[in-house]
Formats: sequence, C-alpha cells, structure tokens
Amino acid sequence: VTYMCYNKPVTALFVPVDAGGRFGTSCATSYDGGATYQNEQSLGQAVYGPNGAVIVPGCPGGAWGPSVGPDGTVVVRAQPDCMFRSKDSGASWEAIGKGPSFEGTQFVFDRAGTLYALSYPDRTLQMARSMDGGVTWSPPWHLTPPHVQRMSFPTLVAGDTGRVAVALLGDDT
Repeated sequence: VTYMCYNKPVTALFVPVDAGGRFGTSCATSYDGGATYQNEQSLGQAVYGPNGAVIVPGCPGGAWGPSVGPDGTVVVRAQPDCMFRSKDSGASWEAIGKGPSFEGTQFVFDRAGTLYALSYPDRTLQMARSMDGGVTWSPPWHLTPPHVQRMSFPTLVAGDTGRVAVALLGDDT
C-alpha cells in the first residue's frame, strides 16, 4: 500500500463555503505501487471567507508523513497542530491530537510501534517520542551536536524496539 498526502490550496481569497473555499491536507491510497490513487480523504480542512477569515477552524495544511507502523497504522501530521491516524489502509481517518510541542518534519515507527518525531527549528535538532501512536508525546530531546552552527537534511530512521538513528549534514561556521 502506498500513501500520498498533500496540501490543497485555497482557490481564491474569497470563496463561498458552498463553493469549496477550503484548504487543508488530503491523503489518497494506492494498491498498485503508485500507478493510480483512490479514496482521497480530506483531513480537517479549514474553510475561509472574506479577507481570509476562518469560517470553520481546521488544519490549514503543511502535511508531514505519512508514517506507517508495524501493524499497518498510518499517521500523518497537518500543521499547525493536527495529527491524524488510519487503521484501515486510509479508508477512514481520525484526529488523534496535536502532535509534539514542536514542528515535526519526520515521523517514523520502530518495530514495537513507538512513534518518533524529528525537527530542526531555529538550528536546534529536536526529537520526541510517542508510546501511543501519536496521541501523547514526551518532552523534546535536544540533539544538536556541539559546535554545529548550520544543519541540513536531518534524517531519522528506526529499527528494533527503542533504536533510532539520526544523520545530518552540518558545519561549525
């Protein structure tokens, strides 16, 4: 199963609610390796009116993920503070919480189903852990190596229970 999650833009500054003035994250599922996608689902879309006023609050986009756990559970985050989960290959999604206290850019599961998030806002590499599939999160761990001034392309991988690795490009100037 392949998942594609993406952001749907607002089509105009003012679009009546019944005309689809919406913006948010959507996910679709492929059962043929990405040749075709089906079952597009909107995840918590916000609806906007005149001058960008929010008519229906939601998650205005900024999708990260998706990440698939060892039991097939799929988790995706839509900024600013919305986490969604599917336990049926993307046929349905449920809102599960806000996510970690920072903007996570990568999410991975280890073999036991623990979910990890990695981010590097303001030149600070941070990671948090969720033991319940993204509903609650640990306080972030600060992982920035000493003397590193700039970072690019941090990558997070997970393997056996509790085993994660972080790689990045960095320099001290």
